[in-house]
Amino acid sequence: YIAKIPDEVSRLMERFPEIREYIDRLDFVHDELVRYLGTEYLKQLGAKEVVFTDVCREVLLPRIYAKEGVTPPNKEELLFITTICKYYVNPEKPVWVLTLGGHVRPSNEVYYPDPRYLPPERFGKLVIEFVDLREYLKQAPVEDKLRAFFELAGVKGLKPCEYYGGYSGLLY
Repeated sequence: YIAKIPDEVSRLMERFPEIREYIDRLDFVHDELVRYLGTEYLKQLGAKEVVFTDVCREVLLPRIYAKEGVTPPNKEELLFITTICKYYVNPEKPVWVLTLGGHVRPSNEVYYPDPRYLPPERFGKLVIEFVDLREYLKQAPVEDKLRAFFELAGVKGLKPCEYYGGYSGLLY
C-alpha cells in the first residue's frame, strides 16, 4: 500500500481505534521508494492506496452486522455507521437496525415503514416492528440510498408489500 491515508479515514481513526488497527496491519511501500518511483508507477506495479470504501467494508460494516450473542452498537454509533456505510458499501447479511419502538434488532426481523401502504400513525397498531426511518433520515435525508442499503440487509416489506398490497393483514 502507498502510505497516503485519506482525510476522512484519519478523522474516523479518532472515533474508531479499529481503523488504526486495520491500517497498521497493511504493508506499506517505504517512503523513499515512493519518492523515487512515484505513486503512479507503483500503482502500475500493483501497489494500492488506502481507500475509504475498503475501510467501510473491512472495519465499519462488520461493527453493525447482526450476530447472535453479540451486543449491538449503541443508537448513536449504529446511526453514524449506517449513515456512512449506505454511501460506500453494500451489506451482504443482516445488520442491526433501530426500530420505531426504540429497540435494536436484526434487519431481517423488521419491516420498512412504507407510507404508501399504511399511514405512519398506524405503524404502532401493528404486531411487527418497523425501522425508525425518521432517526436515520435525521443523519442524512437520502431515503433511496437507505432503502437500497436496507433491502440488501434483508429488511422486510420492501418488495413483498408491493406484491401483497401492503400491511393490512398484519393489523390487530
